[in-house]
Amino acid sequence: MSFCENIWDSDQGETIKIQGGTIENIMHSADADYVKTVCRLQKDSRIQSVVVMIVDEHTLIHCSDGKRITSRDLKEGMTVDAWISKAMTKSIPSQARAYRIIVKSSPCGTAVTDGRVAGIDLHNGFLYTGIPGKPESQIRFVVTENTPILDRRGSRIRLRDLKQGDRVRVEHADFMTASIPPQTTAFAIKKY
Repeated sequence: MSFCENIWDSDQGETIKIQGGTIENIMHSADADYVKTVCRLQKDSRIQSVVVMIVDEHTLIHCSDGKRITSRDLKEGMTVDAWISKAMTKSIPSQARAYRIIVKSSPCGTAVTDGRVAGIDLHNGFLYTGIPGKPESQIRFVVTENTPILDRRGSRIRLRDLKQGDRVRVEHADFMTASIPPQTTAFAIKKY
């Protein structure tokens, strides 16, 4: 389970520590990278929060084994611990400067799930498969702008073009969160 907590770091001042956040999306620009991360605000909370971490040349990034990596090595679906500035924008999602990121796990491979669409959350970019109204039978897939979605003929379609009951094949990361429903990143979706 991921969560955020306020901590004091003598080098950075007051910071927020994100534990077990999942990288949902990465946008690169000339002077910084923007890493959209999903986490929980408190240990016992069921409410997820989205924070865009601003990663620049001053951000320390490394794997759990201590090896230094760059922001270009970060991938969607990775689980991270991060220390970010408590000073955040009031935008939705909030943005904050990242001081340090530790990659806890990364997508090792892919898996394929066939099922019926149980629901779609266009606002958050989620596709649910399984039985509608029964979260314990569902899987929540994170769909980004980089996730190709194809119809039966192989033509590209949008997430909003899928409907409840459609049969889909989802290629996704071979790990999922321990939440109900479990969540993972969709790499490709095909309607059939």
